[in-house]
Amino acid sequence: MKNRIRFVPLLSLFIVLSLSIGYSAFNSVLHVSEASAVVRAQKDIRVTGISVNSSSNGGLSNYEDYNVKSISTNIFLPNSDSTVTYT
Repeated sequence: MKNRIRFVPLLSLFIVLSLSIGYSAFNSVLHVSEASAVVRAQKDIRVTGISVNSSSNGGLSNYEDYNVKSISTNIFLPNSDSTVTYT
C-alpha cells in the first residue's frame, strides 16, 4: 500500500510535465515583448544619423531616436519575413 501512495504523486507529476512539454511543442505563436540587444564595438563610434532605408512585408518602424552613444527604435514586424533596413 505504501508503494501505491508514493506512485500516485509521481505519476501525476509525470502527466503534468508531459502535458506542459506537449503544449509548448505544438504552440506555434511566438510572442516577443520588450526585446532589446546591446551591441558594443571595440572602437569608438559616434551615431550621427539614422533613417529607414526600406521595409518589406508589413515591417514598420514607429520611431528612431539616437544620440552620440545609443540608438533606440520601435519596430513592428507582423510576419516572419517582415524586414526594416536602416541607413
